[in-house]
Amino acid sequence: MWMKRNFSALAPLILLLTTTAISADKNNPYRLTAPNGGVMVESHQGSYALHVRQPVKIVHGDMTMTGDDGWLYQQEEKAVLKGNVVIQDRDKTLYADQVIYLKRDRRTMLEGNVLIHDFEREMRGNQAVYWRDQKRIEATGNVSLYDYKQKLTLHAQRGVYNGETGLAEFDEYPEFILHDARQSDDGGQQPITVQADLMQYFSDSEKVIALGDVSIHHQDALAYCGQAIFSRKSDEIYMIHEPVIGYQDSTTQSQAQGDTIFAIMEKDKLRQIAILGNAVVAHYSLSDTSDSVNGLSDKRPNLATGDVIRMYIRQNRVQRMIISGNARSVYFPVDKSTQSQERNDVSGARIGFEMNRGKIKEVSVAGACKGRYFFPEKETK
Repeated sequence: MWMKRNFSALAPLILLLTTTAISADKNNPYRLTAPNGGVMVESHQGSYALHVRQPVKIVHGDMTMTGDDGWLYQQEEKAVLKGNVVIQDRDKTLYADQVIYLKRDRRTMLEGNVLIHDFEREMRGNQAVYWRDQKRIEATGNVSLYDYKQKLTLHAQRGVYNGETGLAEFDEYPEFILHDARQSDDGGQQPITVQADLMQYFSDSEKVIALGDVSIHHQDALAYCGQAIFSRKSDEIYMIHEPVIGYQDSTTQSQAQGDTIFAIMEKDKLRQIAILGNAVVAHYSLSDTSDSVNGLSDKRPNLATGDVIRMYIRQNRVQRMIISGNARSVYFPVDKSTQSQERNDVSGARIGFEMNRGKIKEVSVAGACKGRYFFPEKETK
């Protein structure tokens, strides 16, 4: 009888709680809507919570939370939602299987199939913590961030994004993929894939910095360095700390290194490689025997050295190479008439090569020229 009398006394209170405000703070109460009603349950901490069932809607200030099941802990000032949880917080929408909202520090903990997005980007993960006041998101487990405007994706096992500064940091096997809907010359999309120890993403300046053991892959080009900066505004890649880049076309393979390497993109295709400081470029023939098409020998590398080397690329081939400052070219052509290997060794202030489908069409040397240059049917001294 005592239990029945007390339950009867609680019933109006429960009904009231399910249809009006539940407040531990009179100035900023929770507003809860639960048409199916709810029951008061005891938590494992010994306090009481209101448990309501589908559909559940909780409003706290300008934030709205909905889910299948909900628990309100008045003493702890905590709300728990489970099942198809959706949170609308100003310009952000958050989705998860389960959410715990802590009112005192305005912190939201999300668990399972987490998705947080606004008008500019979205962030996913297995778990996440969202700090409302700092606009900060920390996600763990299969984390990805996609920027709608810059058309880039970052993957990692952990990522932190600060909405106030626009900086995101990704560690634990981070990967950066740059892909764009802008069409390349052949009508396809040309993604760039980057792996490193740490990734920093700056949304305001539209750039990504990769740090540590950095590797970059794009079409037939593969690069390694200690630090790389990707500028989305200028479509440039800036590589320092022992950068090395390898590039391959249908007839030759090239490897370049120097103090600094710039790679310039156009419509997401590699258009120019600039090696600055102690620049070295080595070319190798891809043929099994001496290549009669471009006159290169496959027996030894053909070297170009200088202060600065620029390679201009079109249709996946090097069409022009310019060596500036202490320029030197050591080149090993093949005399097709005798099948003998010759040696070209030329130096000057500037050396330029014009190519046509992998074949050297023109060589120009300017400033303090010296050396010997051999063509299959002509020799110049």
